[in-house]
Amino acid sequence: MEERARQGRMRKLPLIIVEWEDTTGQSSWEEEKNADFKIKPSFSVGWKLKTDRKYVLITRQREVGGNFADRLKIPRGCIKSIKRLE
Repeated sequence: MEERARQGRMRKLPLIIVEWEDTTGQSSWEEEKNADFKIKPSFSVGWKLKTDRKYVLITRQREVGGNFADRLKIPRGCIKSIKRLE
């Protein structure tokens, strides 16, 4: 019961999954015809802290007291989609 009461004090934040493309590099030697490579999509799940015209900021860890850890700021130009999970 006490744990439930403490959880009730957490600010309600939307839980989301972000599909995005990260910059990728290759360091192996290749002939020009084989130089190109695919960028694979990345997926990140977290609570949405802030959005603006340039970025989406999520956190993947939360404390009951309101602290956050493991934050990720994703540039809007890299984002393919955002879906709400909760």
